[in-house]
Amino acid sequence: MRNVPESTVKDGACEEVINMRYRDEGWRPVSKKSDFGCMPMDFERVWVHKGNDYVHFIGYKDKTLYYFDKDTCKVVQTIEVGDEVTSVSFVGNLMKVVGKNDVYDYLFADEEYVLISGVRLPVLDISIEDTEKDNGKIVDKKVEQWMRQLFGGDALNV
Repeated sequence: MRNVPESTVKDGACEEVINMRYRDEGWRPVSKKSDFGCMPMDFERVWVHKGNDYVHFIGYKDKTLYYFDKDTCKVVQTIEVGDEVTSVSFVGNLMKVVGKNDVYDYLFADEEYVLISGVRLPVLDISIEDTEKDNGKIVDKKVEQWMRQLFGGDALNV
């Protein structure tokens, strides 16, 4: 902490903290920056995809994702998204890329990320006005219509 004139600070007050961050209900020292290694280009953002037996680095620049090796400083795979990427998340071998216009799913298999297409569930707009009471059950007409289309006409007949 820096010293400031006592006349400007009330007793017990902390006006300035250098190289400390408040985390987990306490002040923690800021650690030294780690040596990341090499990046093949100046990325806008970088994400880390940790799997069971791998750690991949995914860089983003100009609507393109780059899977790169930070040790050799080489791009392993270029993934043309064609959309402005707002976020990337990972679950297991799946990489979910959220763009301004769509969501893209990539599966890491055979040492590369492959675009996969799956069943997209419709976005349901459910509100109280769409429900009615039927024999003691609340039935949402939009959900009922969607379930009948997806699973057949008798899907909700119990």
